Amino acid sequence: MKRIIATFVFVLLLAPLTLFSQGWDDHINAHFYPQTLVPRDILTDGPDGRAIRITEDTFLVWVDLAPEMFFEHETCYILISKKRIRIKKGRWWPVLNRKRLFKDGQGQYAIVSPYKMPGRLDNPPTGEEIAVHVYPHELTSRDRLQDGPLERLFRIHSNSLLIWVDRLPGAFFAHPTAYILISKQNVRVEEGIWWPELNGRKILYGQSNRVGIISPFKVSQKK
Repeated sequence: MKRIIATFVFVLLLAPLTLFSQGWDDHINAHFYPQTLVPRDILTDGPDGRAIRITEDTFLVWVDLAPEMFFEHETCYILISKKRIRIKKGRWWPVLNRKRLFKDGQGQYAIVSPYKMPGRLDNPPTGEEIAVHVYPHELTSRDRLQDGPLERLFRIHSNSLLIWVDRLPGAFFAHPTAYILISKQNVRVEEGIWWPELNGRKILYGQSNRVGIISPFKVSQKK
């Protein structure tokens, strides 16, 4: 009888932990910082974590891979600039200039896609340096994502968020672009030269793409 009671008490104590842990893998959150980072900014992974250098104007996307956890857990920093796209693994919430970002309900704002990073005043012919486009719907493994109608086909994990970077927004011909695909499985960058096509239809092209994106963008893992 004592063994049965002990087992029952153990199950009762374990149940809240089990129910809580089931939510950890249900989704990930992609947070978009609404201002361009500049070299004088100080970005660190947590208040006492390693510094992430900002050497040029940069757009920050922070991916929380376990949003229900309130202690150290896996995260990812995506740093988008004209010259390169960097992916840095993290363990904490980001801290910018000693101010914690995206925690305790902060950062619940919308961004407009595409997010444009203006060119330098000393080099006006370049126009916008880059434009960052966020596709406002999740992609699934059934979707067919291609770099233009004739170029490479990308593998899509279900479910995924697509960020497309136009490195020369004023061009109407082949030019450098980049595809950032964010999912629970991985975060990766694929190089391209055209506008993306999804299921045979061109997307993220023209004024029709000027949509508001809620930050954080929740990417579900179970449907």
